[in-house]
Amino acid sequence: SEAAWGYRSLEKTIMDLDGIVSSRDFGVDLKGKLVGDGSVNYWLKVANNTGNAPEIDKYKRYYAMLQFKLADGLQATVYADYASKANKLDNFDKQLKSNSQFVGSAFLGYKQKDDFSVGAEVFTRSIQNNFTKSAASTLQNQNSFGLSLWGWATLSENFKFVGRFDNYDPNSDLDNDGNAFFMAGLDYRPAKNVSVIPNFQYVSYQAKDSKGNSTQDLVARITFAYTF
Repeated sequence: SEAAWGYRSLEKTIMDLDGIVSSRDFGVDLKGKLVGDGSVNYWLKVANNTGNAPEIDKYKRYYAMLQFKLADGLQATVYADYASKANKLDNFDKQLKSNSQFVGSAFLGYKQKDDFSVGAEVFTRSIQNNFTKSAASTLQNQNSFGLSLWGWATLSENFKFVGRFDNYDPNSDLDNDGNAFFMAGLDYRPAKNVSVIPNFQYVSYQAKDSKGNSTQDLVARITFAYTF
């Protein structure tokens, strides 16, 4: 999805942005074609689960993905991973419990040459025994959900419009931790592989301030990017 999004200079894709899965990891990969014409491909990986950082423990992450090239310019992926982690102490019953996590996602993208591109990515994550609602209750699983929609369109030889919307809920059992993210920008290309992109990001949070008002962030930026 990161390659299909194509605007890493503006922002990470949703799972990387929200700390669900890093776009990079160090490990051993096995990938290839399931169908001779390359319309169905697979990718398996066993890795450290430390991103760009050095290895720090014995626990690993196990990845699997299928990619489907459905038609010219149209692709889909189905992805899952399992991350083993050290057991976590439940302070309620003083028992060590599994804290491993599972992530599943799906992506659908379409690109019409250099005219336009659209994409959608959805994911779910479950972390075993990762939170408790109160000191008087035992640990329970934390379930997260996210949705990302994006697109860009060529306006002229030198200009493209790019927009994106994300919705992220870190814990479906809590009502004050989610956020909605919107971004829009104008990609001006004065020369080959050079982009100057005035853009803004707007984030609306479920959490309220001390007066009970909704909270937002609005950031305006100019992003310079050179592809080499």
